[in-house]
Amino acid sequence: MDGVDLNTLTVLASIASLTTLLLTATVVRQYHIRKALRLSEEKFSKAVGFSPDAVTISHLSDGCFIEVNDSFSTLTGYSRSEALGRTSIELRLWDDPGGRQALLESLKQSGTVRNQEIAFRHKDGRAIHTLLSTAVFNLDNRPCLLTVARDVTDWKLAQARLQRLAERDRLTTE
Repeated sequence: MDGVDLNTLTVLASIASLTTLLLTATVVRQYHIRKALRLSEEKFSKAVGFSPDAVTISHLSDGCFIEVNDSFSTLTGYSRSEALGRTSIELRLWDDPGGRQALLESLKQSGTVRNQEIAFRHKDGRAIHTLLSTAVFNLDNRPCLLTVARDVTDWKLAQARLQRLAERDRLTTE
């Protein structure tokens, strides 16, 4: 009888030890996963926050901004609080209202748009020329757009000046 009790206790102790080891391994694994996720979020946040390009995240269905960086505010003149929960149409950012629809059509075909020239309007009404890239991705099982816009306004103005100078030189030599 004592042998049976000792065997039973040994089996129970082994089960308890194995359960403790498995639970500890699960807790340690979850800790490492949470730590990796935190680091990934921090890297993404810093990369977006320090980017010289305007970066936005918006819902694909309604176009509402759910995230914008400081460069977006500098480029457009709209503060983060003015932009979040609103759309680019509500903010009157599109120089050509049909441009947004054309961009969405391109997105439907390939899921991404890279380095497309898009003209926007600053809050004060002046033209902004950008090189825009955007891609569809899922955030909490909801289709969203990650958009990066590089301000090329100065480059476009310099290019136009060079063309005018070249035309003037051509006319002068004729």
